[in-house]
Amino acid sequence: MKNLLINVFFVTASISVMSVPISAEPLQITITSGSSTDSMTTAVPASTIVLDQELIEQKSPDSLGELLSGVAGIQISNNGGGEVVSLRGISSENSASNVMILVDGRRLNNNDISRPDLNSVFIGSIERVEIFQGSAAVLYGDQAVGGVINIITKDNYFAGADGLEGSVNLSIGSYNKRALQASVTEKFSQNLWFSGDFDFLDTDNYRDHTAAEKSSSQLRMDYQKNDSLFYVELERVNDNFERSGGLTLAELEQDRTQVLSNFTNDFSNTETDIARIGVEAKLSEQWLYKVDAFTREAEQVSISSGRTFTGSQSETERSHGGLNPRLSGKYKLGAGDLSILLGADYNVSDIVFGWGRENQQTTRDIFFQTTVPLTRKFDVVFGSRKSKVQDELIDPSLYPSGTEFKNSTTASELGLAFSPNKNMRYYLRVAESYRLAKVDEQAYTSPGVLGLDPQTGLSKEMGADLNIDKSTISVNIYELALEDEIIYDSTAPTPVGGFFAGANVNADKSLRKGVSLAYNYAQPAYQLGFNVNSVDAKFDSGANSGNDIPFVADITTGVFFNYSGIKNTNIRLDSTYVGDRFAVSDNANSGEKVDSYSVFNLTTIYRLNNRSYQFKVNNLFDEEYESYVVEGSDRVYTPAPTRNFTFKASYQF
Repeated sequence: MKNLLINVFFVTASISVMSVPISAEPLQITITSGSSTDSMTTAVPASTIVLDQELIEQKSPDSLGELLSGVAGIQISNNGGGEVVSLRGISSENSASNVMILVDGRRLNNNDISRPDLNSVFIGSIERVEIFQGSAAVLYGDQAVGGVINIITKDNYFAGADGLEGSVNLSIGSYNKRALQASVTEKFSQNLWFSGDFDFLDTDNYRDHTAAEKSSSQLRMDYQKNDSLFYVELERVNDNFERSGGLTLAELEQDRTQVLSNFTNDFSNTETDIARIGVEAKLSEQWLYKVDAFTREAEQVSISSGRTFTGSQSETERSHGGLNPRLSGKYKLGAGDLSILLGADYNVSDIVFGWGRENQQTTRDIFFQTTVPLTRKFDVVFGSRKSKVQDELIDPSLYPSGTEFKNSTTASELGLAFSPNKNMRYYLRVAESYRLAKVDEQAYTSPGVLGLDPQTGLSKEMGADLNIDKSTISVNIYELALEDEIIYDSTAPTPVGGFFAGANVNADKSLRKGVSLAYNYAQPAYQLGFNVNSVDAKFDSGANSGNDIPFVADITTGVFFNYSGIKNTNIRLDSTYVGDRFAVSDNANSGEKVDSYSVFNLTTIYRLNNRSYQFKVNNLFDEEYESYVVEGSDRVYTPAPTRNFTFKASYQF
């Protein structure tokens, strides 16, 4: 904590992007620390973005990545296996382990290096998305390095459902796309609600051999009486898609949609079952208690090939369970509210790979966060988390008899917020972060390296949010320094019995500096806004010192214009620009940069009573660009879709 107090005065300028929703309300920004009920929120003196229901309806996105694109500081990539979200200059290679994705406070991240399954999140079920940029280890723990994206789903009973209520959405579009989303809520008594959701998507997608079919079914029961809530939630997700691999430049120019013969049998089929139970109770006028427990069981069958080999079928079983109690208190003082959040996290993950590797990872965390009003205009936020981790690992090549790794780490934070009036907020924050090594990483280290150390980091930022008449202005300046960053290094000594060159290592230091600027303007008939994000992400020591971190664009921008001046009609135009960047794995910066690109999306919505009709054109000007590029003996590209269309009809009852 002493280092935090010193470093808080040495925040260094650079560039990233931030945006906040236009609002006439005071600039008291909060984030949800658990469920979707808003019952436990905490004020954060940091870069926080909320994508509310109005914005989601205006954009009418087909995927979570599309919803997030154009948002301050976010870069989206896709190598054919699904969308990956990067924040704060974290490379796409490492973002799955450095950016936390939550659904109602429940982790989507796995304890291996596989990406969170964003395909399992259906847009129609989302109430809002909270984006916390910067280290958030005190509240969220492991992996919250570049930031946290918390997806809050709809709680229909809070809408005051009386009897049977619901909605149905039907979509058709390019690439033989067909989608259905249906939700229903039934109020059985004054205190009891049942709700259900069903989502289905079937599409051939842009390239050959990339067809996808996914479905999700969810049932939930809520019992609320006085100041207490009890809920049970069950969900099943099926996510099946074909994979087509990458293309060289020559192959790309010949046919962007082709699939090479090596990949024609590649696929991934995943079936996931989720169960969740929770209780929230008001213990007194000052204290609220909440606890939830969940399990997630996933079975994946897949074939993954390379350009020089044909893969064979493999099976992976992932299970994850957790118990997460929280106790929050609020006391009114003369200067404002004193807020206290106490919590513990107990999580157990087990992964079994079909070819013999098995790992169980157990983490035990305790944490607290406190907001103290020093004056009516000045608050201080501080907190700390202690985490212990234990890995039990069996690997046929390295640890056939099994081995065990134990480690621990802590993270603390200190933030200051000054609000001279309800339309201005200035903040300063320093926060530590950490990331624990995953099973894939612990099992593939160089000879003599028995276990990787936790990656640690220090995030510093300062910023301002201003409401001026009908305008909102946001500025954020930050620095993110990482030590012992856990990465794959192709030049490291290969493990004994290793199948390919290189190993996972604790890497040299890296540094990311950024500055964000966002502006929004609102009139009754129209709204417009833009954000500009520039980040300088570099290696800070070692052989690649001074080089750019691959696949992180220096400049990204997002611009939108929304018009609602025509009766019952809304028209929205979004534009996203991503600057040039070095290809994935080009740590030496020896290759040419990947070209920049701009994409425009146009959405038109017509509403009539309880019906609405939407027509959307993605990639309006038919830009040809690549969503993922890897440097190697051959540079390999994954092309993104060109212009495509979607029509959706919605009915509410």
